[in-house]
Amino acid sequence: MIERGESPEIKTDKGVRQVDSAESRLELAYAKAQGILERDGIKMSDVPKTREERALHSSRLKQRNREIKESLSNPDKMREHMHGKILEALVHDSVSRLKVFGEKTSSIPGSEYDDKINGVDELKEFVRPDNTRDHLALAIDTTYGKGSGLIQKFVTMERKLSDGKLTRVDYFKSDHDPANTKDNVAHVVVGVDKNHLQDLMELWMTDQQEKIQSHPAFLTMLKEAQAELQIFALVNEKRLKQISPLASGGRELQERLKIAKQTHEKTAAILKQVVDVQESKLSRRDMLTQADYRNRDEVFKGIRQELSELMTGRLSPGRR
Repeated sequence: MIERGESPEIKTDKGVRQVDSAESRLELAYAKAQGILERDGIKMSDVPKTREERALHSSRLKQRNREIKESLSNPDKMREHMHGKILEALVHDSVSRLKVFGEKTSSIPGSEYDDKINGVDELKEFVRPDNTRDHLALAIDTTYGKGSGLIQKFVTMERKLSDGKLTRVDYFKSDHDPANTKDNVAHVVVGVDKNHLQDLMELWMTDQQEKIQSHPAFLTMLKEAQAELQIFALVNEKRLKQISPLASGGRELQERLKIAKQTHEKTAAILKQVVDVQESKLSRRDMLTQADYRNRDEVFKGIRQELSELMTGRLSPGRR
């Protein structure tokens, strides 16, 4: 692993170059990330939509882009945005090219609309034993703390869980599925903190493939997703017991909660299989290294804290 303070040789389209400053490394990594996401992401123009749908989505995107532009005028917000996009592209590239989530998992970066409106940074496509495919939507974060994006995402998820809502992917394209949209997709937040991202980013920029493949970040994110899906199913079940079918809208809400619970349980079972396979490759020493990494990662600990709050029903905007 590259020691902090060293000047790594970064591989770019123009060859290998020495990069001295942390800010320059960040900018190069961000440029690489933008290129990968642009190249591999779902193009909205490639997915059939009615004229009315395109007009509505275009209007929503324009408004959201104005909000994002205003937010990113803050240098700290811009740096946080860059970190998020780098991790997003790094995860996609490593899943696709280096199979860090296993041989039977592929990666699809979300469209601009699904990213900015539906909160779907990317989709993971899992092959089941019967060769059918299931999908998991990822939101990616690199910060945890009061007012952070990760906390706000969990506040949003609590509302959706309470109402039995899953995620809709409006622009979908896969070599293995003819669908143009995906409804009722399980949705989780994963990430690593900025210190761990820095180490991983430098391995990625210098294309140290073996070190990337063995890096604890990827099993950490799989475990984050697995834990969330298990807790989400329990929250759906708890909410289901509170609803009377005689209440206004009660039957419809019960049906949504049942579907959400089943979806979260099914996707959690798939993740468990993936995690079990990845862990079976590790030695006892590797397992201890992985556990130590998770214990030191602020985003992993933050997700655990949010799940604890979610189970006790105390997760709300007022707590923030």
